[in-house]
Amino acid sequence: MTVVDNETAGAGERLAHGEARYRAGAYAEAAEIFEKLCNDKPGFPTPIRMLGLCRLRLGEPEKALVLLEQAHTLAPFDPYARLHYGIGLHAVGRHREAAALFAGCRADLPGDPAPYLNLASALLALGDVSAAVDAARRARRRAPKLAQAHYVLGQALLAAGRLDTAAVSFSDCLRLAPGFADAWVNLGVALYRKSDIEGAKTAMRRALVAAPGHRAATANLGVFLRLTGEVEAGETLLRDTIARDPTAVEARLNLAADLLQEERPAEALALLQRGATAGGAAGRLSLGAAALAGPVADRPSRRGAGDHRHVGQHAGRVRAAPALAAGLAGRGRGRAR
Repeated sequence: MTVVDNETAGAGERLAHGEARYRAGAYAEAAEIFEKLCNDKPGFPTPIRMLGLCRLRLGEPEKALVLLEQAHTLAPFDPYARLHYGIGLHAVGRHREAAALFAGCRADLPGDPAPYLNLASALLALGDVSAAVDAARRARRRAPKLAQAHYVLGQALLAAGRLDTAAVSFSDCLRLAPGFADAWVNLGVALYRKSDIEGAKTAMRRALVAAPGHRAATANLGVFLRLTGEVEAGETLLRDTIARDPTAVEARLNLAADLLQEERPAEALALLQRGATAGGAAGRLSLGAAALAGPVADRPSRRGAGDHRHVGQHAGRVRAAPALAAGLAGRGRGRAR
């Protein structure tokens, strides 16, 4: 790795170094570089924009949006400033505004899949599944060797209930990126909804190899173990997950649902009450909580109306990277002098 002295190097060299660290996933280190550049060259949009993307990757969407909006204001005709501002809006739930920006970037970035990938994610959030499938297909057409393009298409197809083609898309993604944990999770969800529970269990285990402790994979695997007769193993997995992370909403809900199914209501209520005092997302738990933040809840009809297990389709939002496509050439524009 090239070492750059940020005190003596020129602004262009420091910007390039920051971009390299960003692409390598060293977001905190990249943020420090961009923040110094912002202080040294106030009003220059590129380091502000890149700092905003770092904040987004570091799980600070509100701070990110302020920076990305500032960069867009400074460079309103830069398509990547618009694209990244849209990503910031999408991250805080302003999906309609984000979709409009992504759609507006398509003509300016005809060969880049990023506008279509992000547009597909925003359309899914808005419930326009058909348009999301179309946008995701256009992204894949532009970048057939990009794992993320196959992943987002799989998400859209899964939302449309097209399970066979969704499974194919996730499998294509995993051939390109075998360590993509979220793709394993969603492949498992597709297989589960196709009644292939053994295949779904295998997919969740592969997700946990790629990302130990993955919350959706753990919660789903706990359900699948119980459904295939490994009741004690499933309960142990879910309890261990909750013990390690009291804010693991999906695992807590799934275990509570199983306890209710087994006519153990007092234990289920106690579990949910403890979750309500755990803080974070778990603090929003209640016995009637059917629409929690986090993975999308799927209630398979074959289990009957009384089944409230949450089999999570991992939506791959900003934290998990799949919904954040920064663009193929966005970091090459407007370099500092």
